[in-house]
Amino acid sequence: MSLRALIIEDEKLVAWSLREHLTKLNFNTTTTEYAKEGIDFIKGQTPDLLFLDYRLPDLTGLDVLKRIQDEIPNMVVFFMSAYGTEEVSIEALKLGAYEYINKPVNLEEVTVMVNRAFAHREKLHKMTLLEKQEEKLYQLGNYISQSKTMSEVMQTIKKIVSAETGTILLLGETGTGKDTLA
Repeated sequence: MSLRALIIEDEKLVAWSLREHLTKLNFNTTTTEYAKEGIDFIKGQTPDLLFLDYRLPDLTGLDVLKRIQDEIPNMVVFFMSAYGTEEVSIEALKLGAYEYINKPVNLEEVTVMVNRAFAHREKLHKMTLLEKQEEKLYQLGNYISQSKTMSEVMQTIKKIVSAETGTILLLGETGTGKDTLA
């Protein structure tokens, strides 16, 4: 399965060279020179990768980032500009861009940045999966017990947790599961 990339860039040569390069990197690549077309594309089928220019004929790249906030966690955004200032780059990063690229674009650097971004995204995905597994493992309902006393303990614990009380003291014999319960 190839990954999808979108390039929103009004300079035809820049868009063409990026598209050709990303195609070599096995991306199914779409280009548009208008921000509104790019936003419509993103809303329809969120790409894995977005190269977004700052100055576009209809909107700025910052306007695009503001309009696609909900989709940004699912894609890697590279914000590009030949005219950007430090303030613009900081704002782009605050709005969810993964990296800021000064033009002219160096394609070797693009390869390194794309590989680094997707390796980082993969690590985040694995961490999220591990966190979900850990949550399931340590839920209160995962204790196996048939004793009436333990059922009462679990009911009391659920009440305490929902009441959001401060400090709780657990007492019991060694090996009874106080650490696990805590």
